[in-house]
Amino acid sequence: MSGGTDISKIISLIMENPELIEKIKALRDQSEKSEKEETAKIKEEETAAVSADPLHTGTDKKRRDTLLCALKPYVSPSRAKAIDSMLNAIEVFNLIRGG
Repeated sequence: MSGGTDISKIISLIMENPELIEKIKALRDQSEKSEKEETAKIKEEETAAVSADPLHTGTDKKRRDTLLCALKPYVSPSRAKAIDSMLNAIEVFNLIRGG
């Protein structure tokens, strides 16, 4: 028997059995639902991880900025300038982001 004949027989058997068609549809729907749930769970875990990250909290951002400003007198002029540039970039980013 050729592969094409086997497939056509299987398809015709499926098409002749409405109960089997409904079972296949139910399996497909269940699979899609599971996939959506898994995707939602992954996104939820990623969101929780970002929320738990101390660099994403307002208080820690202020502490970071204060620390960087406190370090400026103790670093070379070029690094102090880099700190200023970085703080300005962060401020612009926060304004754009709405935070």
